Amino acid sequence: MKEITKKEFTGIFKEEFENFLRYKNALGYYKKIEGNLLYDYLSLNRFLDSYKLEEIALTEEMTFAYVKTAEHLSQSTRHHCECNIRQFAKFLKSQGYENIYIQYDCTVKMPRDYIPYVFSNAEMKRIFSVIDSRESAYDRYDSRLFYQTLIRLLYCTGLRLGEALELKISDIDFTDNIIIVNSGKGNVSRLVPFKASLGKWLINYNRKKSKPGDTYFFESPSGDRRCNHSITTTFRKNILPKAGVSLASASVFMELLTLHAPVPHDRNIIPTRPIMDAFSAILAFTTGTFSPFSSVYSCQATSI
Repeated sequence: MKEITKKEFTGIFKEEFENFLRYKNALGYYKKIEGNLLYDYLSLNRFLDSYKLEEIALTEEMTFAYVKTAEHLSQSTRHHCECNIRQFAKFLKSQGYENIYIQYDCTVKMPRDYIPYVFSNAEMKRIFSVIDSRESAYDRYDSRLFYQTLIRLLYCTGLRLGEALELKISDIDFTDNIIIVNSGKGNVSRLVPFKASLGKWLINYNRKKSKPGDTYFFESPSGDRRCNHSITTTFRKNILPKAGVSLASASVFMELLTLHAPVPHDRNIIPTRPIMDAFSAILAFTTGTFSPFSSVYSCQATSI
């Protein structure tokens, strides 16, 4: 995450707000952190500082008082105020602070009429076909191999885009085919196994693109973390139209592969290899469903 230079957090909550935004950044909120999200939490920081606390605490009274500061604003703004303080409270609780009140019930609810889009196998084949046929000269940084590898990684593991871009080279075990996801959703770290067929792509990308001193696996040409927004824009405005898929959803890239993800499982529990192979073989035989654990199928339902 870029360092906050224009505005700074202050007071007793300063360090935790900075840690919280780094955590949000790891989840893929890169662009928002530079915009409204940053200023929302700077506002919350100022509000909490007004209590002049000597130790970190967040009471029920403080929570409702903060939400009340937005009572003259729109319904969506009030809803976001509730969400912001709830998410920060959950983060504080996860860091071990005891005197933290979490308002689980929303007093301002927003209508949820959004329906996620699930790509068909035919659409996924066309998407991979477009990625594999893109000219290396598409931009000056030879983005073809990057998109080939990134989208295969998302498709075969169910990682979120922000989690994939946050991966360090040291987070990938190329020998045992394990990815370590640090500070994922819910501020929980987890292990994600992957098939050898995906491993070949990761090894090839690492060999061709990684330079001495790189930190991130998908390091940007400027030597920093790649930006979620530029990738989602390329996917929505260039790749999808060429694949004959017309979607307006800004989050479609993030859904791409969570919805095509492997068999449902507890993301925090990785079973032993014999159990994974046995379960995957049964699932593949009975349903034809793709699983990255399976020794029956390769790393995809669609040829990649």
